[in-house]
Amino acid sequence: MSSRLNPLSVRVPWDELPASVRSEIERLAGARVTRGTTIEAGFSPGLIARLETADGRSLFVKACATSINPRTPLIHAREARVLGLIAGLNPVPFLGEFSCDGWTGVVTLFVSGSQPVAILSSTDSLFDVVDTISSFPLQDGIDSHADLLANDFLWFGVAQLIERDGTLPSPWGAANAVTLLSIENDLLAAVEGQSLIHGDLRADNVIVSLNGVAVAIDWPAAAVGNPLFDVLTFATSLALEGHREAADIATLSRAFRTADSTLVTTLLVGLFGHYRWAASLDNPPGIPGVRAYQARLAAVLEQWLTTRI
Repeated sequence: MSSRLNPLSVRVPWDELPASVRSEIERLAGARVTRGTTIEAGFSPGLIARLETADGRSLFVKACATSINPRTPLIHAREARVLGLIAGLNPVPFLGEFSCDGWTGVVTLFVSGSQPVAILSSTDSLFDVVDTISSFPLQDGIDSHADLLANDFLWFGVAQLIERDGTLPSPWGAANAVTLLSIENDLLAAVEGQSLIHGDLRADNVIVSLNGVAVAIDWPAAAVGNPLFDVLTFATSLALEGHREAADIATLSRAFRTADSTLVTTLLVGLFGHYRWAASLDNPPGIPGVRAYQARLAAVLEQWLTTRI
């Protein structure tokens, strides 16, 4: 394949897609695509693009072939199922999903806007996106977050690192391994809840629309659980982008300010262990930069935890 715009994942330009796949996307769009622009943000391999159609609309399309990454098409299929269940919440109209010649993808309308760090300020309005998600009426068919984590072979953490390596990979982690392991044992109980959560509310999965409203995108990890998980995930990733401490960013959230301290620590340990574990693995096919990114998230969480443990 030709060189890609994003060094963090293997991206396939619109005009390099198989003709059958392009035709299927145009069928879902209901119009001919006149231009395709690869989007650099994010980590999903394959096609991630803004498409302009002959009838004047802008579409967002993500698609991946099993030959690029065998897991990503399954993730796209799960997102399509979630988008069908949250149509009343998501302001980004879902046009449909497709599976064609080994490619699976999702088509929505495109949302113009900026990254959330553009409005990161002393107000808590940015975290309203969490409140909007958590207040949405639950729909049948959305999995429990605890069940998803318990059954996801990628969600491993402190226990698996200690079992494999005998310790954790940093001096602070090694010195506090027993404490972290004990806290992590309560993670599945801590993520339980009765609210819709996004499940992967990182900064690159939020767009601040032109009218100033934060909109969540990329929904394959949605679940029924504890909204505080979204708050902490969001604050951690914003700390990488906004040059502020994650703990400081989290205080912009009303949910964080009123949360039980022990519960916060448990969730932070769970996220820390997950990213430390993930960062220790080989890069998945088509996504050569994701482990380095996860290592940076783990470092933010470790620094946060040094103030709590």
